Formats: sequence, C-alpha cells, structure tokens
Amino acid sequence: MPLDKLEEVRIGRVLTKWSHLYAIKDELGVTISNLTNRLQDIDWIHIPKNSKQIYLGKAAPGR
Repeated sequence: MPLDKLEEVRIGRVLTKWSHLYAIKDELGVTISNLTNRLQDIDWIHIPKNSKQIYLGKAAPGR
C-alpha cells in the first residue's frame, strides 16, 4: 500500500478504532492483517502481541 494512498484514506478516521481500520481495509480492498501490518511497519500504530488494543505509533499523522 503506497504511503500517499494511506494518507488519503486516513483523513477523518481514528487509527485506534477497529471500526475505522475495517472501513479503510474495505476501501483499499486488502485484509485487516495486511493493513495493520503495514500501519505498524510505518509506525502509525502499535498493537502489542496477544492484544486487541491499538496505540498510535511514533510516526502517526497528527501527532
């Protein structure tokens, strides 16, 4: 997923809410695993192992 496309679809969405992530994944046509892995790779979010809690990462937009 290109960074510019992610920046575009995240506008108006809260990256720490699963419902918003599911809306983004539907819009991009990817799996939720693929999306969350990509967002963690670019440091926008962090999901601790064996957890469902989402935290903003160091590089999260608007931080």
